[in-house]
Amino acid sequence: MMRDMLRESMDAVRQGSDPLGVVREAAECITFDASMAQMHALS
Repeated sequence: MMRDMLRESMDAVRQGSDPLGVVREAAECITFDASMAQMHALS
Protein backbone atom coordinates (compact mmCIF):
# COMPACT_ATOMS: atom_id res chain seq x y z
CA MET A 1 0.00 0.00 0.00
CA MET A 2 2.73 2.47 0.95
CA ARG A 3 4.77 1.58 -2.12
CA ASP A 4 1.72 2.15 -4.32
CA MET A 5 1.20 5.59 -2.79
CA LEU A 6 4.87 6.42 -3.34
CA ARG A 7 4.68 5.32 -6.97
CA GLU A 8 1.52 7.39 -7.52
CA SER A 9 3.22 10.45 -6.03
CA MET A 10 6.31 9.96 -8.20
CA ASP A 11 4.11 9.59 -11.28
CA ALA A 12 2.27 12.80 -10.37
CA VAL A 13 5.57 14.68 -10.09
CA ARG A 14 6.71 13.31 -13.46
CA GLN A 15 3.50 14.67 -14.98
CA GLY A 16 4.01 18.09 -13.38
CA SER A 17 1.46 17.72 -10.58
CA ASP A 18 2.01 17.87 -6.84
CA PRO A 19 2.52 14.69 -4.84
CA LEU A 20 0.16 13.66 -2.08
CA GLY A 21 0.26 16.00 0.92
CA VAL A 22 1.41 19.18 -0.82
CA VAL A 23 -0.74 22.23 -0.06
CA ARG A 24 0.00 25.38 -2.05
CA GLU A 25 -2.87 27.66 -1.03
CA ALA A 26 -2.03 30.06 1.79
CA ALA A 27 -5.60 29.96 3.10
CA GLU A 28 -5.20 26.28 3.93
CA CYS A 29 -1.88 26.60 5.80
CA ILE A 30 -1.95 26.16 9.56
CA THR A 31 0.73 27.82 11.66
CA PHE A 32 1.36 27.44 15.35
CA ASP A 33 4.09 28.49 17.77
CA ALA A 34 5.37 25.64 19.89
CA SER A 35 8.91 24.88 20.87
CA MET A 36 10.28 21.44 21.70
CA ALA A 37 10.55 22.41 25.37
CA GLN A 38 6.90 23.49 25.50
CA MET A 39 5.85 20.21 24.00
CA HIS A 40 7.96 18.29 26.55
CA ALA A 41 9.64 16.41 23.72
CA LEU A 42 13.06 16.61 25.34
CA SER A 43 12.05 15.43 28.79
